[in-house]
Amino acid sequence: MDSLIPLVGIAAFAGVGLAIYRLVAAERERKAERAREAGARGFRPVVPPDPAVVARIVALHRRPGRDSLEVRELYSRDAGGYALYLFDLADTSSESTDLVCDRAVAIVAPSLGLPRFSLVPQLQLDGRLARLTNWLIQRLPAAAGGERVEFPSPPAFQQRYTIRADDEPAVRRFFTAERLGRLAETRHWMIEGQGEMLTLNQLELGPARRREPGHLADRLRDAERVWAIFAPER
Repeated sequence: MDSLIPLVGIAAFAGVGLAIYRLVAAERERKAERAREAGARGFRPVVPPDPAVVARIVALHRRPGRDSLEVRELYSRDAGGYALYLFDLADTSSESTDLVCDRAVAIVAPSLGLPRFSLVPQLQLDGRLARLTNWLIQRLPAAAGGERVEFPSPPAFQQRYTIRADDEPAVRRFFTAERLGRLAETRHWMIEGQGEMLTLNQLELGPARRREPGHLADRLRDAERVWAIFAPER
């Protein structure tokens, strides 16, 4: 019996090693598949990552309790008139393995000239839980800080989004009636903006969307709509 103990220990060690190897291999394959998908849509990896782009993305998503952010899997593409970036964003100060942003999009264009703002979605559901969730969303510290800026018209916008900002007059000048009306036709967008960059993520409901076919295609279609709404008005 005693002679079996070393064998059991070796088998257990080998099992743990095999499990770790499979996890590493699966993560490597996931990244390779995401790279192939991005490449098929004209994106190229930014290696090494552009420090200026990384610094802007981090600055747009920093908030209280989120002090150590890391941009991962950064890809870029020239979209004609603006640059598109794909990225993941992780909070390395947290014990959680969840990403702050999973395959988010950044749009960069010198012509944007955005005031600093956070566009935060609200849940359009009935019941106490939805009302409580929206109440909490409105009171969470937004990356832009500042106060909620009320836009009672159009009503559909107020039902779907909250805007937080420090410079209320600048935000009111930028978010014209036309922009608010077009945003009211969307839902679940989470947008951070300032200067020549805005980032687009989404309020994810249910299982992680990165497991769903077509997720990147949907995100890029949303990015085109965002550019059409936020581009300088002529």
